[in-house]
Amino acid sequence: MINSILYLRAIIFALFFITINIFSCQGQSNGQKYYSLSGQDAETIKKIIKYSISSMDTVSEEMHADFWKVVIKNGGNPNNIKEIGSIDYIKEDLIEIGISYQKAFYEDALISYRKGKSFESEKRKKLNKKLENTRIEKNKLLMIKIANQEPISFNGEEIVLDEEKIKSILKNIDGAFILFEHNLNILFSEKYYK
Repeated sequence: MINSILYLRAIIFALFFITINIFSCQGQSNGQKYYSLSGQDAETIKKIIKYSISSMDTVSEEMHADFWKVVIKNGGNPNNIKEIGSIDYIKEDLIEIGISYQKAFYEDALISYRKGKSFESEKRKKLNKKLENTRIEKNKLLMIKIANQEPISFNGEEIVLDEEKIKSILKNIDGAFILFEHNLNILFSEKYYK
């Protein structure tokens, strides 16, 4: 039972991560000087942010130190990294697009599963306007597979999202955000582990 719960949470985070694009943020125009990361620094930050979304643990002291090494090396303020934007922007983006979209998607998935055909609510149509076209198309195909009770590929395995799994995902979306917000607060606090 515990393995299936962790597995479902992993599904939530994986699907959650692919529907939002944190790194598409281009710094807000509030008079701050933004800087871009390149090469290994960009990969390090991306890996740490991805971990903070997908892990069931808090960000480690080592990851926190790696995050701050990159930040200090490149300007000293994580809120000014052009590729991710401020902590407030990330949270706002996550709530508006990530959480709201995920809820709408899985509410529609439940209806699609029950009816046996793809369903798209007005709420999700509105939220789709904030996603990239390629993501919208992938989500449409995913919804068709859910409706037809066809397996989807996840980490090299084929799984079928049935009613129980969809309800579990819906139930866990808010918890996923709370954990991610906690990890962001750790990352963006230079002195958290000191």
